[in-house]
Amino acid sequence: MAEPEMICGIEIHQQLDTKKLFCDCESHLCEEGHGSVYRRLRPTTSETGEIDRAALAQFQRNLGYRYQSVDGASCLVELDEEPPHGINSNAMETTLIFSEMMNARVVDEVHFMRKIVVDGSNTSGFQRTALVATDGEIDVNGKKISILSVCLEEDACRKVETTDAEITYRLDRLGIPLIEVATGPDIRTPEEDRYASQGDQEGEERDRYHQRGPQHLDPWWRTHRDKRCARTQTPPIVRGE
Repeated sequence: MAEPEMICGIEIHQQLDTKKLFCDCESHLCEEGHGSVYRRLRPTTSETGEIDRAALAQFQRNLGYRYQSVDGASCLVELDEEPPHGINSNAMETTLIFSEMMNARVVDEVHFMRKIVVDGSNTSGFQRTALVATDGEIDVNGKKISILSVCLEEDACRKVETTDAEITYRLDRLGIPLIEVATGPDIRTPEEDRYASQGDQEGEERDRYHQRGPQHLDPWWRTHRDKRCARTQTPPIVRGE
C-alpha cells in the first residue's frame, strides 16, 4: 500500500512593528493592566435574519468578560467606546510592499470587513480584516508555492485569567496590525512547510516594520483552483467601515 501523500497549506499571522491599526496607541505588551471594564457579549441577527450558531453557543456558556486597560497601549478605541480612527498608513504601506514581494495582485479597493468573534477576545464582538492582495507566489527551493491571499487585520486581546464565570483580557495586544498570509495546498513535505513559513521574513525591506514576536502558524487543507489574473499597477483605494 502506497504511503499517503502530504498535501498542506499554511496560514501565517505576523505582527507589524507600527502603532496600532486604528488608533495612535503603541504596539507593545505590558506586564500589568490597570482597572477593568466588565462586559457581556450577546448574539444578534445578521443581515439575513439569522443568528450565528457559534456566537449563540458561546453566549449560552453565560460567561462575562473583563478588560484591563494599559497606559499608552490602549484607549477608548480598544474599549469600543470610540469609533476606529483612520487606518495606520505605515501598516498599509508595509502590507502593500509585502504583497509586491509575494508577486501578488493588489486589489483595486481595500475594504475592511467584520468577522464575528465569539470568545470575548475583541470588545466589539468582531475583528476587522481587509483583503489586500491575491494570486501571489514564493519560491521554495526552486518550487513555486502559491499565495492565495494577503490580508491586513487587527490582533485580539490577550487572555490573562480564566474562571468558571468570567475571562479577563488585557487590551495591550488588541489592535496591533497583523499581516495574514494564506498559501495554496502546494506543500508536500515538512521541510517545504518550514521554508515556506520562514520565506516571508527574508530581505531587509520585509523586516522594515516586522515585529520580533512569534508567528501564528496554522496548517490547513483546501481544494486548490489555479486562477491567475492580470496585475494592476493602480494603487488601491482604502475604505474604512
